[in-house]
Amino acid sequence: MAEVMCRVTSLAAAKAAFAGKAAAVCLPGADYVLQKDKASELPELFKYCRLRGLRVCVELGSFFFDAELSLARAFIKQVNLLGADALMVCDLGIARIARQCAPDLELYGGPMLAQRSVAGARALKKLGFSRVFLSSGLSWEDVRFIAENGGIETQILGVGALCPAFSGSCCFSALYGGGRESRGKCPQPCREKLAFFGDAGTYLLNMKHLSLASHGDKILQSGVTSVLIDGDKRPEYAFLASRLISGALAGSYQRSEEEKLAAAFAPEGLTGYCFARDADYAFCDPAPAARRNAKSVIKEAQRLFAAEKPSVPLDFKLTAGESRFTLRCRDGDGNEYLSYAPLQEFQRQHALNQKEIEAALRRQDDTVFFARNVEIDIPGAPINANLASLLRKKCLDGITAMRRQPARREDGEWNPGARRLGEENPPKLILSFRKLSQISAKIVTLGAEYLYVPLYDASESLRLIERLGQYGIKIAVSLPEVLFDGEWRDVLTRLRKLHGAGVKDVVCQSAGQLNLMSALPFNLRAGENLRVFNSQALREVKSLGAQVVTLSPELSFDKIKALSKAAACELVVYGRVPLMVTQTCAIKRKNGACICGSPQTLVDKNGRAFPLTKGHECRNVLYSSEKLYFADKMDELSALGLSYIRLNFTTENERECLDAALSYTGARRQAPERTMRGLYYTK
Repeated sequence: MAEVMCRVTSLAAAKAAFAGKAAAVCLPGADYVLQKDKASELPELFKYCRLRGLRVCVELGSFFFDAELSLARAFIKQVNLLGADALMVCDLGIARIARQCAPDLELYGGPMLAQRSVAGARALKKLGFSRVFLSSGLSWEDVRFIAENGGIETQILGVGALCPAFSGSCCFSALYGGGRESRGKCPQPCREKLAFFGDAGTYLLNMKHLSLASHGDKILQSGVTSVLIDGDKRPEYAFLASRLISGALAGSYQRSEEEKLAAAFAPEGLTGYCFARDADYAFCDPAPAARRNAKSVIKEAQRLFAAEKPSVPLDFKLTAGESRFTLRCRDGDGNEYLSYAPLQEFQRQHALNQKEIEAALRRQDDTVFFARNVEIDIPGAPINANLASLLRKKCLDGITAMRRQPARREDGEWNPGARRLGEENPPKLILSFRKLSQISAKIVTLGAEYLYVPLYDASESLRLIERLGQYGIKIAVSLPEVLFDGEWRDVLTRLRKLHGAGVKDVVCQSAGQLNLMSALPFNLRAGENLRVFNSQALREVKSLGAQVVTLSPELSFDKIKALSKAAACELVVYGRVPLMVTQTCAIKRKNGACICGSPQTLVDKNGRAFPLTKGHECRNVLYSSEKLYFADKMDELSALGLSYIRLNFTTENERECLDAALSYTGARRQAPERTMRGLYYTK
């Protein structure tokens, strides 16, 4: 049966999850890295879990800057020695540090490193991961295919808050929400009211709370290793959600239990959507408050998990030698403890019979243990109640100490690698186009080092691609941000045609894409969706075959300049920033038909207009309302050690693209309307 893992933030929540029959807990560790005063909670929590056989996965679910890596390293070493079973990460740089500092610690991919294909699962396995988190938006067939062919354990979300964006693709909160999803603090601006031009506005991207409890049979058939419970931090939620999913996987799903969870913690309702492409029913208006019976549900949950039931089975064997009794105690994890007591004749006066001895050894006395088997082999030797209790207490104390003791772990050292300086010469220019119709005859003469063009448009215009190559213009094909296994056959066919037309470079947007493309005759470039925040992540992406790596737009110029550049670095310095790639088509959901051939616009409560364009397979890409602009800061850009700067053209027409490109070549300095500096000047 699949493991049930519940995300908890306190010892009380861990106790509640255990009472709900969760087999593992996931402890968000970023707070412990950045808030030293919380670290004192960890030893007691680990002891509690080890005693009960509850696996502990520590999650570093944020992306880290270079200056924070030493803190992360110290925390990883601490939880490794405390006996954590696994470390869940989304930052490839943190994964690299963990492999060196804690080689015995299992490495799991977190939700912001979610994968969507067998190639993605194999890429993480190549980087030392033993488990991969699968993105929502996959079909159950996709999940089963990855579980069977990825060569790695798989995990899915079973209960928790849903996001309209594909995991790891969101910059909405960073630019407009006042917090950062990449840093574990998403204020969810997508849940606010948004309007198409001319409309009153609706909660277009607001999603219900997920519960896959009614799909217990599909979870088991899919072959996934683990089901994650995420959401509310309260212990009552941990208990109700863990009990719900555990029951569903055991074949005893109860609709009433799901309704209790919804009443107390998901007033907007629950949805079974997760692994489905078309899911209009998963969206909703926000509910004003919890339902009427929420308080009674919470009180009932508190009552149910307050009293702990014995859960750890023990096997006892009592024997008698010439001068002493020996009680042997074994648990199911290979621990064994022996206690001894002298055999004395005066005990015969109050000697117990065999049935009474067994009853004395089976006493629970408010411990986590219960006697599974009791074997008594003391022919004729007298033992009284006090002595039986003493032997039993010694055994329980001994086995408790053994179970609480963390396993011995190798404690390694982190080698960050030699520091490498960046490019000394001014960065070369790259022009990236969303559509081939944006390319003019004049723009290709401006001396750009590369033109990035979308895969599908390029493969339908091979003659144009060949003609550009004949003029010495380098073309790199950009792959879609999201690709599932069923889409790769067509992608590879198109890439073979483009290679025949002279294309030698491909821009990849995920670890899986890099891993798969590394076997093909292309030069690989990593896009910004790989979210490279630090020098160690840069090295990891390079190890997957990338020769050029695009840095995260969430880095400041100061952090970029300080970065050790193990590979050629690229940075987006013009254009609209992709805020999210949505899992379903919001345009189709609004209009009842697919009319997303031309860009639409969403307007928020502050009057900001966000272009919404068609993505691959009728997904949507939501862009920032303003455009990055740094043509007036070329001296600063030249001092960052970058090899390339990129201009991203999204909603611009042919003339607007040319004007922007001219401003970066020095021929013209005319900024477009509504520009921004993004996060490049943040501290």
